[in-house]
Amino acid sequence: MKLGRMAISTLVLLVIGGGASITAAESSDQEVIGRVLGGQLYDKWWAAANVPEPTGDHPLYPAVGQKTGSTTWRCKECHGWDYKGVDGAYGSGSHFTGIGGVFGSTMTTEEMFDLIKTDSGTFGHGYGNSGLSDEDINNIVTFLRQSVIDTDQYIDANNEFVGDSAVGRWGYQAAGGYYNCASCHGDDGTEINFGDAINPQYVTDVASGNPWELLHKIRFGQPSTQMTSWLLVNGQDQGAADIGRYLQDGFPIAEYVGDQACKQCHEHWPTPDFFEAYVDSAHPYKLLHVAGEQPPADAWPHSPTPPLPVVYGEQLEWTDIEYVIGNYNWKARFVDPDGYIYTGDVDDRTQWNLATEEWVPYHAGEIGKPYNCGRCHTTGYQPEGHQFDLPGLIGTWEEDGVRCEACHGPGSDHVANPTDMLPVKGKSCAECHYRDSEFRIPWKGGFTRHHQQAEDFAHSPHDVMLTCNTCHDPHRSTIQGNGGLIASCTDCHEGDASNSFYLVDEMEDVACIECHMPHMGKNAVAVNMYKGDIRAHIFNITDAPIFAADNVYEDNGGLYWNQENDESFVTLDYACMGCHIENNEPLTMEEASNYAVRIHTNHNATLPILAGCAADLNSDGNVDFFDISEFLVLFAAGDLAVDSNGDGVLDFFDISEFLVDFAGGCP
Repeated sequence: MKLGRMAISTLVLLVIGGGASITAAESSDQEVIGRVLGGQLYDKWWAAANVPEPTGDHPLYPAVGQKTGSTTWRCKECHGWDYKGVDGAYGSGSHFTGIGGVFGSTMTTEEMFDLIKTDSGTFGHGYGNSGLSDEDINNIVTFLRQSVIDTDQYIDANNEFVGDSAVGRWGYQAAGGYYNCASCHGDDGTEINFGDAINPQYVTDVASGNPWELLHKIRFGQPSTQMTSWLLVNGQDQGAADIGRYLQDGFPIAEYVGDQACKQCHEHWPTPDFFEAYVDSAHPYKLLHVAGEQPPADAWPHSPTPPLPVVYGEQLEWTDIEYVIGNYNWKARFVDPDGYIYTGDVDDRTQWNLATEEWVPYHAGEIGKPYNCGRCHTTGYQPEGHQFDLPGLIGTWEEDGVRCEACHGPGSDHVANPTDMLPVKGKSCAECHYRDSEFRIPWKGGFTRHHQQAEDFAHSPHDVMLTCNTCHDPHRSTIQGNGGLIASCTDCHEGDASNSFYLVDEMEDVACIECHMPHMGKNAVAVNMYKGDIRAHIFNITDAPIFAADNVYEDNGGLYWNQENDESFVTLDYACMGCHIENNEPLTMEEASNYAVRIHTNHNATLPILAGCAADLNSDGNVDFFDISEFLVLFAAGDLAVDSNGDGVLDFFDISEFLVDFAGGCP
């Protein structure tokens, strides 16, 4: 068991089992160990010392007391968990004995030792004759003289802990991994995993019914169980009270603090521009609350303020807008003052596409379309209720857009304990970057759908060995080239001479992702019939002559991308034809397939020129002087586009080959 922030040379280990004992590994803090052992002996000395349990009533236990047997031998039974005896919590009730406490005692060390050990005199306890060693008794004395505190500092007149729940949650749930109540008591305090514990009580019952007992057991541990001592992990008394406050408050969950709180530490850490780079990423801009006011010109870092649509014949004004959805790189949509997305009449166009700067329909004619995207577009989302009580907004949330705590989880614990407590229970990439609950890859209108990178990746060869964060820094933009990509294909696929290091002679300047991660998906616009605006994360390419439309299957009215043995592949129309197209006339599938076979190994095929024929270099449909002129210009520039024989070198043979093509004209 790890025991906290003590240096290795002073590391102490609490080992409990078959009788409690505490040993030290090169420890110079024997005093702390003695105090902790003394606190456990005060609780139930025979369990802590692994000696026989006493029988009968203690000779000094008064007749007015209501307890019998070994219970009457426990120090706490007369002197109280608050150490004040008749002057404290045990001044009445079933534990009343009329005996005073040990708090504020003026006895010397020697007097305490003799009183506990011997049974001579009026008040001798006689524990020496009952099995306690001199070392045990010294530990009790150490506890009495150094660790008996005024519990009124930490428990008020209403029997409530004076403390901070957020700090207490840290201690209960993790405490940096060194002290973990939840591992035995459960996240809500209702589990028991004490091994051979005697009469275990739920910590919630103790916290409410006897807070002084809870405070003592947190500080010193539970005899003869695996419950260690808060003091042994350098815990302070106030920290123990904070844990008590957390329990009495009913285990409140961590709270959202907002990304501006994160900025206090992370503005320039771990990199000088860290927070600025996060703000510049796409995540915070999924949703912007304008509340009827025109946003400032710099509301979006890379897009101007969008225009507003005409709906049902009326030009909208900013007073008609509650939220703007998006407006980062792809598109913008708009939410009305009741929380519904503007869709308009059947002929209205209410989505603004940024790439083409044009309006397109969005669910045109649909009435009352709610905004139900908060699960992925907001931070701290809860599906119940309506944000701002607007009926069209489904659910509630803490912050608009995908902020720090959407991925990292509520940050109040981390703010309270930045070093020891990281945020928890945030979302993974896959929880938002997917579309289909069965993790199929939906396909519609010639393209895969957007925000389904997780499905792509799950059916790729990388799924077994990589994660999203292998290649992406989620705090930075990949779209704007702001450091969002932290790995490249060649970091792993460096290749060798046998595959020409994965280079293709005619395509030296083409990056791996252009073919292996083509724009198979469509978010807002399509460049052409084979190129959308979202890159695929499938990676594998088939060289078979299969069109995308022939690589889907229908299920319950929807179309889905094929997957065999849980893997999918990119078809050649996306991998090749999205770029090799002119006037919407692509390569034939047979040409693409022929070229793709063994493209990285011993590849001798030459990519067909996409004009009407090889000699029509200016693509005007005629073979004439202008094509000769174009050839000479490209040849002089060393452009391999006129490497007619495909040997990777521009020389006389290319001129000869071109002249043959020229003489043949076009069919």
